[in-house]
Amino acid sequence: MRKLISKNTLMFILMAVMMTVILVVSCSRKDNPLSFDPNNSNGTAATNLMGPGDIVISPAFGSKLTALDMPIYITFDRYLNPSSVNSTTITIKRITNTSEIPVEIEIQYMSGPHLAKITPSDFEFEDNSAFILTLTNGIEDPSGAPFDGNGNGVADSVQYDVYRSTFYTGTGNANLPDIISPLIDVNSIHPAEEASVLEMDSSQFWITVGFTASDIDTSLLTNSTIRIYDLGETNTGATDTAYVPNLLAVALKSGNSVTYRLRSAADTTKLFRGNRYQIEFIASAITDTSGNPLLWGNEVNDGSIASYNFGFIMEPFAGEDITPPDVANFYSSYIGESWLATIIFNENTLMDTTTFNNFNISFYDSNKTRLDGYYLKEIQDNWVVFYPRLRSVMPTYYFVATAVADTAGNMLDGNNNGIGGEPEDCETNLPPGP
Repeated sequence: MRKLISKNTLMFILMAVMMTVILVVSCSRKDNPLSFDPNNSNGTAATNLMGPGDIVISPAFGSKLTALDMPIYITFDRYLNPSSVNSTTITIKRITNTSEIPVEIEIQYMSGPHLAKITPSDFEFEDNSAFILTLTNGIEDPSGAPFDGNGNGVADSVQYDVYRSTFYTGTGNANLPDIISPLIDVNSIHPAEEASVLEMDSSQFWITVGFTASDIDTSLLTNSTIRIYDLGETNTGATDTAYVPNLLAVALKSGNSVTYRLRSAADTTKLFRGNRYQIEFIASAITDTSGNPLLWGNEVNDGSIASYNFGFIMEPFAGEDITPPDVANFYSSYIGESWLATIIFNENTLMDTTTFNNFNISFYDSNKTRLDGYYLKEIQDNWVVFYPRLRSVMPTYYFVATAVADTAGNMLDGNNNGIGGEPEDCETNLPPGP
């Protein structure tokens, strides 16, 4: 007689089958966190690039290789694309007094420990020699994120995303090269970024740029190393960039810094209060005393930057007028046998009446038809009065262009944001539509 399977036994078998299916499916996935296979990842691009602080090189920077046949080891902090770890992305050169001689090397990359083992092709490194080990941004993780050689957190060009280390054999330490590039010390710059500058006297106004990390070649710091550009008035919204030539000259080279001053007292007339200025420090031709190129602290080095830029504002003295005007009032009046229209600008504002003309200020009737007439400009310092040629027509609407200015040169600030001369700074009461 056939034995029946109990309900509990049947339920146990069904649960076992289901667990087996789940395990099979789970183990077939590529996201196995215990796997040493770098391909078993989710393939998401890295949110942080691997930089010099994420690798360990043995021997350490500037250290001695204790045996000529001793390998060089580089331990990375993550999986890499094995094909990107090769003798093109990692190179070694032997340094002599006159040249850098490439060393033929063999590289073995082990994914599990994220380790690159480097040995010379002829089994031994040259005795009593100094070497440079170079890693480029051709080294990539499985998502394609490149090695961030300069450690600035950005994928730059191969020119900048390079990391170099040194080691030596025997007595080769005497030939160890200086490979540390100088940096612009952003904290040393005067005036600081977006600073307000009050000094106008040529003996007081100065610009200083300092350097760090290595000794700068001061012979390369010349009058041509720096340029200054006038970006226009801060209260007009001007966007023109005008180079101010022959303004600055080297005044002092002290240690690892350079100071520039105005070439003469007359040059104070080339700087205008209320204007914004940009300083361009031409860095592409500057090196340290060992010939290492100048780099930029806290800057993105994409291979196209040839200068370091920072800006400042020449602040007005107390009492100087940098407030832009705007329309305070408009009204039409019928006086005698004629209509007239009056526009009043800010109280206590001296307007430049040469900007009052039919190009900059216009009036319209109730049908939005532009009116012909003449302007009475100087009835008050901040008024303009318009008489229509057809005296019986009432001026209903007005339009004032941004070119209208006060006697200090401040242009109209129609949107009242404190910056005059912007495209949207015209003022009108014309209703929208045709």
